[in-house]
Amino acid sequence: MNFQNIQMNNGTVLTATKTEELVRYIVNKFSEENLTYDEANIVLENTKDVIGEFSKVQKMS
Repeated sequence: MNFQNIQMNNGTVLTATKTEELVRYIVNKFSEENLTYDEANIVLENTKDVIGEFSKVQKMS
């Protein structure tokens, strides 16, 4: 995987290291759940919809 640092609009930087760490975590979790590509895509789309409601992502209960 080849990620780059990303400068956010607020001036902070999302590092390549952090991005890779999170991508690996998410892909490994999908693998543990035996998700297909299509199922994983549905989960990601639903996640985008949910986090779009918040200015900062917070834990859900």
